Amino acid sequence: MNYEFHDFETLVEIPGEGQVRLILSDDLDAAYAPLSPEMTARIAEALEKAPEWLAVARQRIREEFPDGEEPELTSVCVLSEPPEPLRFGVSFWLAEDRDHGRGLQFAATETEGYTVVEYGGAEVAFY
Repeated sequence: MNYEFHDFETLVEIPGEGQVRLILSDDLDAAYAPLSPEMTARIAEALEKAPEWLAVARQRIREEFPDGEEPELTSVCVLSEPPEPLRFGVSFWLAEDRDHGRGLQFAATETEGYTVVEYGGAEVAFY
């Protein structure tokens, strides 16, 4: 997989979700240079496992909005680079909170896949 970023972002296709923005945090060195093969592989692996972390994210959002409509994934933001463990944020549009949406940060774990490390308004996904 090859990602071409313009102003730190590109569009990617996530099965069942359609196209979403893939964003590189401007705090990363990788945002200012071509992606290394290791970084590209990390991003591809996280996107391949999207059904797993999307289920967790939607479950968390449903805890707050149990009768709400299905949250719409709008972006995935890469927040770390090697040698740090993978950390990324996801943001969702919600009919119930159009002004703020919801965001979660996930961290990769060696044994449990991805775990939620922060939850809140959509801005959580980006910082």
